[in-house]
This record gives sequence, structure tokens and C-alpha cells, in this order.
Amino acid sequence: MKIEEIHSFSDRLGTQGVVLCFNGPFSHGIVEQLGQALRRHMQDAFARSPLVLDVFGVFVEQAQNIQNYVGKAFAPNDPATHGLSVIAKEGERFVVQSGNRVRNADVASLEQRLSRVTSASRDELKKMYKQQLSATIPAGESAGLGLIAMARVSRDPIVYRVDPLDGDVSYFSLRVTI
Repeated sequence: MKIEEIHSFSDRLGTQGVVLCFNGPFSHGIVEQLGQALRRHMQDAFARSPLVLDVFGVFVEQAQNIQNYVGKAFAPNDPATHGLSVIAKEGERFVVQSGNRVRNADVASLEQRLSRVTSASRDELKKMYKQQLSATIPAGESAGLGLIAMARVSRDPIVYRVDPLDGDVSYFSLRVTI
């Protein structure tokens, strides 16, 4: 990006209600620092909103998903480990979006879990969450609570997209409206 584009880029983010935008490697330390900054900013700017904790929780779940998918599939310094997180205020709602590369071998399983969660009613989501809490999870596997938790706080159905990049990798995007 050229220096003369910074001001217009900043204006564009502002007009789109962007509260936080990060593009880069999602290491544990960076996620922790971003989470702390987000929580402070949200509490300062939107203290009266009961949605602050939900926005923070969805950000953390999405960041952990990015870490899980890129961490197991790509070398630590590979640019493929970079992800994107954008949090924006749209009217009275917040939108938490993320994007990251995933191995094509993981896409079918991911889409299956998302399909199950996005088609469930509120009562079904509550039941799924309780079942997952009591389920025995094999070592090294995810409990799968993150997608269910995001769907439970989302005011609209979760929206996702998978764009193939090549024979091995796709780009996964996720949008949760709170």
C-alpha cells in the first residue's frame, strides 16, 4: 500500500464501522494481546451494550479456529499461517468475520459441522452444546464447542464461504452477526 493510500484506507474502515482489523500470523501471544485490546476498546466505546462479551467470545473462538486450522496444516513461518479478523459495528449489531487458509482435506469435515450448526434451531443448539460438553474427545481433537457457541449468540445464521486456491488449499471465510 502506498503512503498516499493510508488516509483513504482509514476512512474506508471508519465508514464501514470497523472496530478492529488484524491480518497476520495468529500466534497465541498475538491473539491474547488482540483480545485484551478488543475487550478494553469495546468496554470503553460500547460499555452499555450487553453484546460486548458476546463479540469478545466470538472473536476468541474464531481466532482459535484460525490457530487450529493453520497450525496443524502449515509450517510456523509459512505465510499461509496468516489469518484475518475484522470486527465491525453495523447499526445496532456487531459483525465478527474471519478468514484463513485451510487444507482441502479438512474442508468436507468443516462444511459438515457448519451445515449441522447453521441448520439447527436455538433449542437444538443448546442440546448440541450440552452433548458436546459431556462427550469424550480423543486427545488432540477439538471438542467442537466453538462453532456451536458462535451459533448460539449469533442473531442471524452464520455465513461461511470456501474458495479453492489450488489443489491443496482453500480460503475459508466466516461471518457471525451479534
